[in-house]
Amino acid sequence: MRAAHYATSPHLQTPEPPELTLLDLVQAVCNESSGDEREIVDTVCHLLRTGQVRLCGNFRDADAETFCGADRIASAKDDRSNQRTR
Repeated sequence: MRAAHYATSPHLQTPEPPELTLLDLVQAVCNESSGDEREIVDTVCHLLRTGQVRLCGNFRDADAETFCGADRIASAKDDRSNQRTR
């Protein structure tokens, strides 16, 4: 009986992650970072993948791979393009 009490105790529940629009999240990371675009994208992807932030608005139901998977494709294209110009 005591275990059930602890399982539902409010002080043991983890707080809900903040909900932001994708634009608000990117702007917040840009304001806190002095890095390049790659670092900003990596940070946004990390926050979404780990559940530290949830999206609201137009992208509310999108999963992190929607954005982060596209980033990997763009990165691969950039790498191929850079190899050709050498």
